[in-house]
Amino acid sequence: MLATEDGGFLLSGQAINTETNSQDAWLLKVDSIGCPYPNCTVGIDEQERTVMVDVWPNPCTDVLNIEAADRSATIEMTVTDMSGRAVTTPDPSLQGGEPLRMDVSGWPSGVYILKGMDEKGRSFSVKVVKQ
Repeated sequence: MLATEDGGFLLSGQAINTETNSQDAWLLKVDSIGCPYPNCTVGIDEQERTVMVDVWPNPCTDVLNIEAADRSATIEMTVTDMSGRAVTTPDPSLQGGEPLRMDVSGWPSGVYILKGMDEKGRSFSVKVVKQ
């Protein structure tokens, strides 16, 4: 990768298939945000990759309620503190249509990250404040 004078980047690479003894090379010029052509969209389409989840109350004290908007979704969740350490939860899965009441009374006060992913690969991430 090389920076270009216009603020973009020049990228190159190769792939070698040892079974067929074939090689492929590529060269790509992108602008400062990674677009190979004007007015492109860079990133993940959040509408398609995000599962909608309601979390309340936030900030919380004793109980955190979590509910998926998609009633057919099953969501596997993790909770970490701000240093990335996992926080033990009694039931890390959420069945669509049934709000999960998570007991947070034993958590120290602070900011936590609640992450989840459903069986379709859609994910979410929410900051939760424990008072």
